[in-house]
Amino acid sequence: MSLRAPLCESTGLLKRTALSLNSTSASPAERQQTYFKTEILKTEHHPAGHITFLPSTPSLEQVTVQVTSSQTNESLDRCAAHLQAGELVAFPTETVYGLGANALDPSAIRKIYAAKRRPADNPLIVHVSDLEMLRKLVPSLRGGISEDTSVERTRGEGEAGGQDTTRTVYDVLIRRFWPGALTLLFSLSDTTSNESRLGTTTRWKVPPEVTCGQPTLAIRMPSHPLARALIARSGLPLAAPSANASGKPSPTTALHVMRD
Repeated sequence: MSLRAPLCESTGLLKRTALSLNSTSASPAERQQTYFKTEILKTEHHPAGHITFLPSTPSLEQVTVQVTSSQTNESLDRCAAHLQAGELVAFPTETVYGLGANALDPSAIRKIYAAKRRPADNPLIVHVSDLEMLRKLVPSLRGGISEDTSVERTRGEGEAGGQDTTRTVYDVLIRRFWPGALTLLFSLSDTTSNESRLGTTTRWKVPPEVTCGQPTLAIRMPSHPLARALIARSGLPLAAPSANASGKPSPTTALHVMRD
């Protein structure tokens, strides 16, 4: 159940905060439910013109976000802090609105399931802002994504044989379609590596609440500037399904999210 704030505009970021119902008039069943307070945070209507990602090259390595709109910048800061505190934020993507939480925090992820009334066996997609985040989730990619995306490289070139071919396929897909609406599946065995092999590289461990018993982890890099800027600003990978209640149409505006 959601406690709703007034809607300001059709595009924006939405903070969603879990609440406890402590009223003495509430029934035991009501006290066991999770309630949420939702607040719209305004952003500029067309964010692409005032959000830039540096370096501004084809490279998808670690990016720095520059935001010229003070209103959008403030909203991003507030939402990033909200995510870091283990709460939920709804944000626009190039497809539909997503409902995001820290993908490394089991408690935060459970709030997604509660807010959406989503079946607990339905896995989530993890969203990243750059390749540095991807490598922290999938250490087997730590050697770098190649700039050479020619299909010829998928024919077994290299000492690793089939493993090299698989990695090269990821290289091609990432360079061709990211950022964008393509989700890639990585084997969970690729997300765990011996620390001695990783050296000083940080490895992020995604809790089972994200994968729900599946042998793969789904990851994508959204192309919507607000979504990517929010992920980068928070410094966290975000687990994010669509922001609608389960069984209802996927939202494409902030108004849809508020009504759900």
